This record gives sequence, C-alpha cells and structure tokens, in this order.
Amino acid sequence: MSENIFKNIADKKEQFKQYAKKAHEFEWIDNDEYSDIITKLETDVLTIGVIGQMKCGKSTFLNALVYGEEVLPAATTPMTASLSVITYGEQKKLEAEFYTSNEWEELKHLANRSLNEIEADENQKSKIKAAQEIVEKSSKIEFEIRNLLGTKKEDSFDKLIDYVGADGKYIAITKSVKIYMPIDYLKGVEIVDTPGFNDPIVSRVERTKEFLAKADAVIMLLYAGRAFDSVDKDIIFNQLRTIGIGKLLIGVNKYDLCIENESETEIVSNVKNQLFQASREFSNNSIAELATEKDPLLLSASMALMSKMNMDMISKDSNLDFYYKKASDVFGISSQKEMLEKSLFPDFEKALMDIIFKSKDEILLKKPKNFIDQKAENKKELLEEALMQTKSNLTILNKPDNELEELLRNTKKAERKINRKIDNIEIEETLKSGIKSLSRKTKDIIFASKQKCMEVIKDHGIVLNAENLHLNLNSELERLEQELDRLFERSNKDINKSLKRVINDFISDINEIVEEYLEEFDMHDYIASYRNVLSRDIIEINFMDLIPVPEESPKTEDNLLSKAFVVTGAFVVGATFGLPILAANILSGKSDAREWIGNFYSILDLEPIEQEITANGNSLMIEVNSKFKDDFLGPIIEKMNETIENKANREKDLIQAKTKLSELEKDKQKLEEEIRVVGSIL
Repeated sequence: MSENIFKNIADKKEQFKQYAKKAHEFEWIDNDEYSDIITKLETDVLTIGVIGQMKCGKSTFLNALVYGEEVLPAATTPMTASLSVITYGEQKKLEAEFYTSNEWEELKHLANRSLNEIEADENQKSKIKAAQEIVEKSSKIEFEIRNLLGTKKEDSFDKLIDYVGADGKYIAITKSVKIYMPIDYLKGVEIVDTPGFNDPIVSRVERTKEFLAKADAVIMLLYAGRAFDSVDKDIIFNQLRTIGIGKLLIGVNKYDLCIENESETEIVSNVKNQLFQASREFSNNSIAELATEKDPLLLSASMALMSKMNMDMISKDSNLDFYYKKASDVFGISSQKEMLEKSLFPDFEKALMDIIFKSKDEILLKKPKNFIDQKAENKKELLEEALMQTKSNLTILNKPDNELEELLRNTKKAERKINRKIDNIEIEETLKSGIKSLSRKTKDIIFASKQKCMEVIKDHGIVLNAENLHLNLNSELERLEQELDRLFERSNKDINKSLKRVINDFISDINEIVEEYLEEFDMHDYIASYRNVLSRDIIEINFMDLIPVPEESPKTEDNLLSKAFVVTGAFVVGATFGLPILAANILSGKSDAREWIGNFYSILDLEPIEQEITANGNSLMIEVNSKFKDDFLGPIIEKMNETIENKANREKDLIQAKTKLSELEKDKQKLEEEIRVVGSIL
C-alpha cells in the first residue's frame, strides 16, 4: 500500500522519540522528563472526523485514506448507519456497542407514532420513519435483542457487514462500531465515520458530537454532482455550530463524474459561491469563517482507491473494472500512478496534514522539542559562562603586575557604565506601553460584544426561545473569542518585537563598552549567547486567559456559553439537565438574560494578564541583573584582586586554569557534536 498521511504522522512521532531518546542519552533531560515526553507521545490521540450526506462517498473515501482497498461497505440508509471508529489494535477485529434497553424503548415509542400527527416538522417525520425502519429490521434478531441491549460484543473483522451493512444482522441495534487494525501507523489515531445528526437515537447524535468536538480535523464531504444543497448547508451552519469545532476541511468528492460537463474551476467556483452566500446568511455564525477560510478541494475517492488496489481485484469486480476504464478514458490515464494524480487525493491529504499539524504539532511536538532544545541551550550557556571566566582568569594570570592594576581600573569603569545601562534599560516602560494599548483595545472589543449580546436578547422579542437564544449568544461569544485572539496574537508579536529591540540595543551597548575598556578579554561569545536568551517571548495570551475558572466546576459541554454559565455561578450544583434546558431555567426572561450577560462580561478581567506580563518583565530584569551585574564582571574583578594580593600562587593557578580551559573546550566540542547529532534526526 502507498504512503499515507497517518504513516507520515507515525513516522514523525517515531523520529521525535529518537530525538528525545538521544537527548536523554546525552543527559540533556533526566529520566522523568524523558518518560513524560514519551508517555505524552504514546497516549495522545489524533482524531479525524468525517461527515457528509449519504452518497457523498464517505466509505470509499475512508477506504482510500486508510486501507488502500475495499474494506468498509457502502453506507446504509442515513438512520441505520452507526458511528464507526477506526483505530489500531494488535489483532484485526471489531467491537460493537448496542443500544441500552432504555434507548431501545424510546426508539420503539417513537416508531409507534403516526406521521399524520406531525404537521409540518419534516425533521421529526424523518426521525419517525427512521425509527420505524430500525424496528422493522430488528425482526431478524427479535429473540436475541433483550440479551444484547446495553452490551458490547467483540467479533471477527470479516463479520463487519453484520453491523454496518444495509442488511446486516445487528444493524438495527448497533450504536457504534470500533474497528481495530494491526497497522502501526494507526497507533494513536482515531478516524471517525459519523452517521449524521438527524438521528432518532439522541445518544448516538451526542456520541457523534462528542467525537467531532475533540477532533483535530473535521472533513466535510460534498458530492460534486449535487455540489452544495440545503442539507449540506444545515450540516455546516446549523449542526456544526453547536459543537465547537476548530478545524474544517471541505472536499468535493466524485468530481470525475462531472468533469465532462464542468471544468474543475467551474465546480470549485460554484461550491465557493454557495458557501459564501450561506456564510453571509449566517454572518453571526462562527462556522462561517471556518467554512470560507480555505477553498473547497476537489477529489475522487474512487479513483484514489483504484490507484492503490491490486489490479487483479479491480479486473475481477465488474463495477470497479467499469469505473477504472471510464476514468482512464476521461482523463487519458495509462497507469495507476496517473490515476492517483488525477484523483487529486494527494493534494487533499496534504491539506489535511497542514490542518492537523497546524494544531497538533504545536502541542504534541513543538513544545517538548522546545523544552529539549532549551535544556541543550542551558548547557551551552553554562559552558560559555565557564569558558569566558576561565579565559578571563588566564588573561589576568598572564598579565604583568604593572599592567594588572590598570586593567582593574578599566574593568571597574566598564562595570559602572554597564550598571548604568542596566538601570536605564526600558523593559518596564516597553511593557507598560504595550499593556496600556492592549487594555484599551480589549475593553473596546468587550464593550462592543456586550452591546451585541444585548441586541440579540432584544431581537428575541417578548417570548424567548431558550435554544435559539443559547445558539445566538454562543455564536457571539465565539466571535468575541476570535476577535480577541486575533488582537492578542498581534499584541504578542508587537510587544515581543519591541522588547527584543530593547534587548538588542542593550546588548549592542554592552559590546561597545567591552570593546572600549576590555578588549583584552574574550567576552563576545558570552554576550552573544545571552542575546538569544534575553530576547525570548515573554507574553503569550489568549481569550480563555480572561475567564476565571473555578477550581471545582461541573462537567459541561465544550462550548463557550457552557463555560460562561460555570464561571458566573449559574450552574446548579448536581444539575444534569442539558444546555437548552439550562438556558431556559437561567435565561427565562429578558431581564434575566440581560443580568446574566452583565455578570459574565464584568468578570472578563485583563488584570491577571497584566500582572503576568509585568511579572515576566520583572523576571527578565532579575535575569539581566544576574547575568551582567553579578556573573559578568564581578568574578573578573574578584579574580584580579585575588591575583594582586596573592602573587605566590599565580603559577599554580595558571596551570589549573589552562587545564580547565582545555577540558571546557573539549566539553564545548562534545556538546556541539551532540547538538549536530540530535538536530540531524528531525
């Protein structure tokens, strides 16, 4: 089977394990630190959610993405399709979870309802029809149902069709299926095939939302022949908005079936136009920005799958053989390699990789890598400091007595000038200016958002619809989060850039003083090493830093409004009701809603962030004082005074200093080689 994104991810994880292992061997990190990093790598789960209407080609897409052969059967009807999770297992098998007795009774009760009693609610009608279909299919196992409800069942992989096939034996009562495959690159990976949102079993909808909320990427597949219709619009702009997803990739599948009538550009353009129109319609929806920030991508999952399958299997299957020949004729294809290229699947996989690593790599690899690199940097700094002091000691010990006192006077002059530079460094002023600007802009955005929420409440009229109110307020909070995070990102860059400019100017001033008064000492490597150390980012904030979270709080849905209810004390201790009911209880009228909004916006507090920035600035000043007031010239002056007072031991001290310098230079060469070796791994 050809390379795929999950193998690439697994390879990258394995590379980083070798990176951490080598750092451990070189004693950059200790046993506990190494163990923590490896545990995080091995237990972290990468979750990819796949959604879309029936007939959009999800099963074929997953077969092409994961297996490279036809493993998953084509989807069943929308309402009998169970949620499927593909992951790693030492043995090829499946585990089915069945409905509980209570869920089954609820389903039967729904199936007994008459469609005639439902007037215009098409959504409810479809659920009743689905319930009736499921109950009808259950007749195959009517004598087994009672013993299976509320249980899980392991089965061999070749029985998968019984649980996910259109006429599968257990399809009626299957809530979810976990598929285990002994494929190394699936370790730490969950690919979730979701059945949809319009499900008669509420718990199955909640399970779908739970997986999608934690997904590292959500793939929405559209069917090119249908492009973008009202059902697709509902899935993206109504269903996904309640989940809180942060990464969305839209794929237009089966483009090969339309290419004879429309060009690639026309297909993408049509979908883009409809997405933008829907985004304008749902302009207050946080999903709108996600749906339009990246162009939809064309692909043909069936062509990708056929490009990876054994040709003998394609030839033996009349349908596959027909589609392979047709695609070959349409695109002028003469090999499976060309079939893969024309499927546009590699482009889609690359886009998916970019989305995954934009978020995942930051947490999973970048932070521990920075930690390891900093450990090496710390060792390097200590060596540079020891080398500088040892070289300085040799300069002092080799100096004739009549020149030593003059050198001491020059060193003390340099010390006084450096101390004045330290006292006048504008770290505090730079941070105060940045904080003042950040605070003003943050308060303006918060005030505007609060006013918008008040308008949302006003627009709901006299009778409030709790669920709609919840959705609209949550959308506004998500908009506030996005706007503030963009502001904070700009402020992070601006403040850190200004701070680095101050540090660089300071280091340049130190260099000038050293060149004027201490040209005999080799201090440039030491000074240069601290330019990088001191020019680090000391501010990194986001919207959630504004919200104080109680130490003990009830479990909530993963959206901003739920968290907002918690921090304002609006949750009833021990409450188990859902958020719409919660909103109905708390936001039971305009005055209640306004009062709650006032309470929430009043707790958004920039002061802890300002304090943290100030504390980081103070910490930086302490480090500047330590490195340049205490550690830089202090030991040199002390050594000169000692040498002047104790001439008798000069020869002995000189031999020791030469020996120490030789050892330190070897240690530096060794560390530089270690850094080269570790750096070559990634």
